[in-house]
Amino acid sequence: MRTWAQFRDAFYNVHPGELLQVYKRYSLAKGFSTATVDTEPHGPHVAIGVRHLLLEGRAADILLNIQGRTQGTGQDKQDAVKLALHGRTCVTPITGIKYTIDDVDYLTTPDHTFTDSKGQVVTYRQYFLDRYAQEGVVDYPAGRD
Repeated sequence: MRTWAQFRDAFYNVHPGELLQVYKRYSLAKGFSTATVDTEPHGPHVAIGVRHLLLEGRAADILLNIQGRTQGTGQDKQDAVKLALHGRTCVTPITGIKYTIDDVDYLTTPDHTFTDSKGQVVTYRQYFLDRYAQEGVVDYPAGRD
């Protein structure tokens, strides 16, 4: 049996239903696959092939929202980020491959190792260099005027 949930003027087939309030204007459903939108002159339409959005919204918006509403120590902010991102689906913008976030680790560095799908132990830095021809994202702070 399908469970349809209404968010604003659209109905979503929610796979595990979860409402995430990211901004005042946005209500995002986690894992919807089909949606119907009721249009007045023609009746309901079905939108098929609706995909997950990047972190179900912009990652920066989610993290800035957490930063703004979380008070206290850095540990409180880290716990809030883990709670918000754990189990979320994200899509890489270049390849379109979907991933699920299983863990957020604040102690891991680019030089730490992991076992890849081929069973080889590789560092994160080497993995991104081999796979995407980049060592990682480097953020240089803007100079002061």
